[in-house]
Amino acid sequence: NQDASVDACTYETLEQRFALAVFYYATNGDNWADQTFWLSSTPECSWRFVSCDGVDQLVTKLDLESNSLEGTLASEIRVLNDLEELLLNTNELQGTVFPEFQQLEVLKVLDLEENEFIGDPWPAVSPLTALTALRISRNNFTGQIPEAVGNFTHLVDLWVASNEFAGQVPTTLGNLESLQNLLLYDNQLTGNLPSELGNCDLVVFLAYDNEFSGSIPEEIYSNSNMIVLRLDDNELTGTIDTQIRNLVELEDLRLSRNDMAGKIPSEIESLTKLRKYSAVEKFLLASI
Repeated sequence: NQDASVDACTYETLEQRFALAVFYYATNGDNWADQTFWLSSTPECSWRFVSCDGVDQLVTKLDLESNSLEGTLASEIRVLNDLEELLLNTNELQGTVFPEFQQLEVLKVLDLEENEFIGDPWPAVSPLTALTALRISRNNFTGQIPEAVGNFTHLVDLWVASNEFAGQVPTTLGNLESLQNLLLYDNQLTGNLPSELGNCDLVVFLAYDNEFSGSIPEEIYSNSNMIVLRLDDNELTGTIDTQIRNLVELEDLRLSRNDMAGKIPSEIESLTKLRKYSAVEKFLLASI
């Protein structure tokens, strides 16, 4: 589709056009659901799914969600060092998250959900401390959530569910005072839930289908804006603390299929917005 009258080498943004072209070929662009204007003589800021700033015409956003991308990511993406949002979720991308990701220093939103990525992503993404959203659920990632996750002090969304992460959740999550949505479900995470999660501002906390043990820290009930709390399908013990009365916005509470026991505290009756609720069978027996 290249206009023969245009010398591509004269483009002021030649380097980013090259990076986008490499990205296109690496992800089988000819088979994308929509590739409007890509690789044409049209300025790359007019290519479908590409957004740029209004001054220097540098790429700030790529949004190719659900666009039939295949293959792997090319390391040339590091050239797009003004990129603030990279949304590649719900495709069929494979391979690893390469170290060059570290060079996307101003990246705020990284969404790789629902692909087929493998390997340990944390060495590549941990330096991206400007992130407000890290969404990498539903892949085949491995490794442990590192203590360095506590450096994501702007983070609102941390979605790492449905992978193969193992080990304990670091206490440094307590540094993330802006964290609202924490999705850990369907991994192989073990150990106690960090009491430091009480420092966050959690609205949705999904940690079901893991191997968490110990009791639910009463500090978790400090998240007074929480709407959904799911800890079912773990190995939790202990009881429900009376501090649950602080979760006045709670609509969905699920604690079934754990090893918890004791009476359900009467304070749970103050949760007037509760719509979905499942407790451990031992609770029910103890309350009768």
